[in-house]
Amino acid sequence: MWTRLRGCFAVAAVVAMVAPSRTDACSCAPPDHGRDIRTYSVAFRGIARSARRVGNDIEVTFAVHARWNGVAATTREVRVLRQRGLTICPIPSFRLGVRYNVYAQRVSGGQLRVGGCNPSSEV
Repeated sequence: MWTRLRGCFAVAAVVAMVAPSRTDACSCAPPDHGRDIRTYSVAFRGIARSARRVGNDIEVTFAVHARWNGVAATTREVRVLRQRGLTICPIPSFRLGVRYNVYAQRVSGGQLRVGGCNPSSEV
């Protein structure tokens, strides 16, 4: 009986060491505008004007008011895909009519995307 009990404790100890803890699952860096405009392929300030479902994502259209990185001076509107669904790391929720600093990555096909731990925020 003690041998079997020791075996259970050994398995539990290994699982506890290998399984990620809740705090290790997602660790996002705090927003830092100077760093973020260099890190992301596109950075701008805009107002969320519309949103629509595109596959498993939400496409948010922003009216651009300031450009820091990756947005041409003549660009008045930018569309960004926001991942939908449950994730471990927080994803920005964009509310229509609200102004945001938006940081997005350009992905295949030239689309812009925000995902988990994205520093985009309301201003």
